[in-house]
Amino acid sequence: FLGLIPQLNGASTITRVDLFFDSPVWLYLDKIAIRFGGRTIAEKEINQDSFTRIGTEHIYQLRLEGFSAVIKEDRTDVFTVRVDANEFAPGPLPRNITVFLENNSIRGIDEAGIYQLAPVSGGGKGGVFSRTFRIE
Repeated sequence: FLGLIPQLNGASTITRVDLFFDSPVWLYLDKIAIRFGGRTIAEKEINQDSFTRIGTEHIYQLRLEGFSAVIKEDRTDVFTVRVDANEFAPGPLPRNITVFLENNSIRGIDEAGIYQLAPVSGGGKGGVFSRTFRIE
């Protein structure tokens, strides 16, 4: 999954990303990581307790935080969400899974110490920051 990190106001350091999934991905995946600038900046081994169910829909939020990724002023950068599949997935396969950002899913802090949130628009399943991958 390649995604764009939306431009924040001025140079900012990203410290948190909320990823959203349309399936109970812990049945199919062992680990989720974010790569930026050629290195892994956040990684989490997952299970059901790693996720928060959002509303009555089958949408599951995973928060990755405690990292630091600097975005230079007037730039939009790319990050990669990497997943490791379970060796023995208990659910039916093949399975398509969508990962996406909601509006305000990315939190950064600018040089003045003010929190910045992104994206301000285009979030949600089927939005600009949405990708589907297949587990076989």
